[in-house]
Amino acid sequence: MDNNEIIRKAVNGNEEAFVNLLAQYREHLYKCAYYYLGNKEDAMDAIQETAYRAYKNRKSLRKGSIHIKAWLTRILINYCRDISKSKGKIILFEDISRVSDDSQVCIEEISVDNIILYDELKNMKHPYKEVIILRFVQDMKIKDIAEIMKKPESTIKSQIQKGIKMLRKSIIEESESYAR
Repeated sequence: MDNNEIIRKAVNGNEEAFVNLLAQYREHLYKCAYYYLGNKEDAMDAIQETAYRAYKNRKSLRKGSIHIKAWLTRILINYCRDISKSKGKIILFEDISRVSDDSQVCIEEISVDNIILYDELKNMKHPYKEVIILRFVQDMKIKDIAEIMKKPESTIKSQIQKGIKMLRKSIIEESESYAR
């Protein structure tokens, strides 16, 4: 069965097709939620809520849509943003170093570079945090990010550039403070 057929069945209420669709993007959604929220439990909750919201609003997905990944990511980011606001969430540095072996989804090995990036991203403001995560952590194309964020590609490019400058400045300032 091709992806368009799975999407058509999912939109029409076939739960098995909908679960298959979610399974295709589970790792992508988990990584995005993990970088956004900072721990496994919140990331898994975000995926569950995304699945619920997506199923509830499945009729809004165009039949034959090739943009389901963008649609699911948009739902996930909106949920993560709501949770971060409502909890006033502060992500502790220790959360990134605790990756349990029983994780259902395999996340990439955490290197020193990833820890530094994660540490800087947690302090970054919206929308720069989102575009940096989508572009460099999720390795998405600018065109896809623009669709997810519902903004022109030129805006996304400038947000990425500004985000990179912010990260660079923050990392330089931090390394200079350690050198003293």
